Amino acid sequence: MPGVIDLRNADVHIASDALITYCENLTKAVQSSRERVESCWQNPPEGGHTIIPG
Repeated sequence: MPGVIDLRNADVHIASDALITYCENLTKAVQSSRERVESCWQNPPEGGHTIIPG
């Protein structure tokens, strides 16, 4: 599974840095997905599907 960090043999500092980076990347991915959904909701593509929020 991508993004899973194995902490068993890792140096604690490296592991925590990797975890922080992973969380930051995950946050950015969620934000960009949300922005795409919101822009699609505000400006539906020609012939696009209706998105029902919630």
